[in-house]
Amino acid sequence: MSSRSLPRRVAGRLKRMVSPPAPPAPLPDETDAGEHGSYDAAHPDEAPVAEPPVPLPPPVLHDIAAPPTMKDPDRQEEFATIGYTVVDLISPEQAADLHALAQEIHPERSGHMWESDFYSPDLDVKRRVAETLQAVVQPAVDRHLVDHEMLIQNFVVNWPGPGGGLELHQHSSITDETKYRGAVIWLALHETSLENGTLNVVPQSHRVLGQHKAERTPEWFEGLHEHICDNHLETVVLQPGQALVFDNAVLHNSYTNITDTPRMTAVVVVAPRDAALRYYDYVDDGTVRIYELDPEFFLQQVAATHGEWAPPEGLEPVGEEHIEVRRLTADETLTLLPHGTAGKDAEALGTRQPHFG
Repeated sequence: MSSRSLPRRVAGRLKRMVSPPAPPAPLPDETDAGEHGSYDAAHPDEAPVAEPPVPLPPPVLHDIAAPPTMKDPDRQEEFATIGYTVVDLISPEQAADLHALAQEIHPERSGHMWESDFYSPDLDVKRRVAETLQAVVQPAVDRHLVDHEMLIQNFVVNWPGPGGGLELHQHSSITDETKYRGAVIWLALHETSLENGTLNVVPQSHRVLGQHKAERTPEWFEGLHEHICDNHLETVVLQPGQALVFDNAVLHNSYTNITDTPRMTAVVVVAPRDAALRYYDYVDDGTVRIYELDPEFFLQQVAATHGEWAPPEGLEPVGEEHIEVRRLTADETLTLLPHGTAGKDAEALGTRQPHFG
């Protein structure tokens, strides 16, 4: 049957069903340039550009505003300004007795080329060393320092041979350093030298950070170990019974011992008796959790990682703070820190190894 035979009304309906649909009417902004511009202005395609971060101010050396550490004014001036001073702490005879004990406890190398009782799993040995050093060194601390107590006591051994020494590092804060400064007493039990892997320090480095150094926090000198050792490191040479007393925040390291005998020292960490002891633990994004610290923690806990404290398990949390994670550039350290030659001296001598700066 043809469409001519259908009623006119039905034929029209059938035609509409089989014919393609008409295209939709164009939108105004697709045909009218003026309307298109208005539409784009009201609906921009690109997101607004974020403002650049505000640049940090140039780094400065911070003044130390804390009660004195050393009783002698000249020693205190050195300690506050450059970060360390040397004192005749105990007699050579006392040093020889401590050396004999260190040799008894460390008759031979048991693991690392650089060893410390601090990382020993033998808690009886740690307590014996702590009690002996407490008896010998605390009276000397009372003579030279202003009302300080000993918190960490251990023997440190730099064994002869390749791979010895300790890389450039900074100790974690143990006090609120805006009020009190912790200190390290590095006590020579025999003569120390660059040849046997003595301690090297970076003068004024304790004044760079201006905030607490937390465990596991990013380093402000990250990527600059070689540069700092090339340009800012100083060697400390001591006689038996002499001690380097340095601010807890001073950068320091030691190099390989190229002599035939182990270099043995006693290392003691002290803090003012009036200071509340703290464990600062870096979490992430600048957040630091703060815990109350008891000296027994260091005798009862063993650090799982060489170079770090044990995690603060069992310590009482007392708060949080936010720190600025900042990394200095090589040019900035050249501006801030005095020149030193220990790194290049060690390289010429053959004691410097790349992984320790």
